[in-house]
Formats: sequence, C-alpha cells, structure tokens
Amino acid sequence: MSLVLVIPLIVGLVLLLTGRTKTFEVPDWRGITPGLSTRTDVVSILGLPDNTEERGGFLIDVYQDRQNLGWKWVEVWFEPEQLKVQGILLIIPNDANPTDKLQLIDLAERYRKPNFISWSTLRYERFFAWTDRGVAIEASISTLSPDSTADLSKVKTTSAFLFEPQSVFSFTRFAWPWPAGAGWNNTNLYQSGTTDAPDLYPENPIDWARVELNSGW
Repeated sequence: MSLVLVIPLIVGLVLLLTGRTKTFEVPDWRGITPGLSTRTDVVSILGLPDNTEERGGFLIDVYQDRQNLGWKWVEVWFEPEQLKVQGILLIIPNDANPTDKLQLIDLAERYRKPNFISWSTLRYERFFAWTDRGVAIEASISTLSPDSTADLSKVKTTSAFLFEPQSVFSFTRFAWPWPAGAGWNNTNLYQSGTTDAPDLYPENPIDWARVELNSGW
C-alpha cells in the first residue's frame, strides 16, 4: 500500500520540478530556430562556417568576425543525430546598439525579470536567463554603482544564447557545450582573497523591485 502511495508522489514531484514553468514560442535568429532548423537550413542562411568542431558531444559551426551578422563570433550548436540546432551563441556585439535587441533593458521590457540569474565565468559579468522564453545573456555590470542598480541601460550584453524554452530545472542541468569564457557559474570565481581584483558585486546586482516600480509592471 505504501509503495502505491509513494510512486505517484515521486512522479508528481518530478513533474513539478521539470514542468511547472510555462514555456513560450521558440525564439529565432535570422530565421534559425532551435529545435526546428537543421544544419542545411543554417548553411543556406549564413553560408558555410569558418570552422567546425566537436565539443561536449555536439557539432559546433563557428562564424568568425562576420560584420553582416552583427556579432564578432557566432556559434551554432547541433545535436549529433539529426543535426538540428540545439542552441545559438552570439559573442561580442559589433556595435553599441545591435539590432537583435538583446540588451538587458530590451529583454526586461519584453519579458520582465529573468527567472534565472547567476554568476558568469568572467569578472564583473552576470548571467541573466529567461529560460521559459529561450533567451539568456551574459552582461557586464562594471558600470553599476549603488545609485544605479535599477538603471538597466548601464548593463551591456557581451554574449547572448538562444535555445528551446524550458524550465530552470531543465536548463541548469543540461550539459551545454559552453566554450571557455562563456556560460554561467554556481559560484563567484573572483572572491576576495583569491585574486588581486575581486568581483565584489552581489550575485544579483539589479534592484528589481525598483525596476518594477519605475516600469509600472
């Protein structure tokens, strides 16, 4: 009798953890949609890549310093079986106002507060993700001061990642093939006592209560 009661409880807990977050339409970039587009589609849109590599069990096509793409480095990640796009990584915007609208202020206006905020692998950067929307960014917070923590215009995107919308639980447990210097981290890698230039900002440096108040959300 106890086993009959325990099994539904375990199933219910798993469903709660993995499926409680409502997800939305998959984002696309230049007509490339994670989970739907294939490698053939990507080549027809972006052309042949400058380099291809295998990383973490994924096939990675790399486009380097293509001014027409708006980013200095673009990676398209493919799952190895059907070569469908698993993710799109955009690194370092080529201009101050990229047309992709992937600055923190743009995304917050569109989707409100991120549902996942964490440390980055780089000093003075943070990882902001709207996992239910399929969008994440790494952004520099070095220009934030105590009186500007609600000014999202001061936070500048350094990289962006597009993927299939999913729960935070699924996103943080998936083995994404991040290159060196990209992705999120569980801890501050630049703590006092471990480096001459520690990152003293909090993990979540934005005053979201003030942002919401000022924005009238």
